[in-house]
Amino acid sequence: IEAYLQAQLTIKRTMLTRPMTFDDPGWSLYFEDGGAGMRQVLQPRSDDGLALNMDLGIVMRPWVIDDQRTDTEALVVDCVNNGSVLQRQDGSLASTSSPGWGPNSYLASMVLADGDWKMGRLEGWEDACGVFGP
Repeated sequence: IEAYLQAQLTIKRTMLTRPMTFDDPGWSLYFEDGGAGMRQVLQPRSDDGLALNMDLGIVMRPWVIDDQRTDTEALVVDCVNNGSVLQRQDGSLASTSSPGWGPNSYLASMVLADGDWKMGRLEGWEDACGVFGP
């Protein structure tokens, strides 16, 4: 869980900057690919001048799916109460953002690499909040 949360923190720290910077040490510490996959997702948002505003906060509630865990791999499910938005420099919201709280669901594969847990993949999983509650 700690490695998952550290990876999420790295993503959020990066998204707080405009333009987004990808020099955070967390990319190499907590991502199996050094953050290359997330950079492909975030770079277009950065190029559009977007940055994260966490005014209302984010509440994460990750769970390790026990029956999917091995000594070297684990699946983490997270039902997030998300009060953040993506904003342009002028304060207007990105088309994908809306003010207020909303649920986001994630499924992350975590792998043990060189003795440390790292995020291998992060994707949306619509059922996480249904399974684990809002």
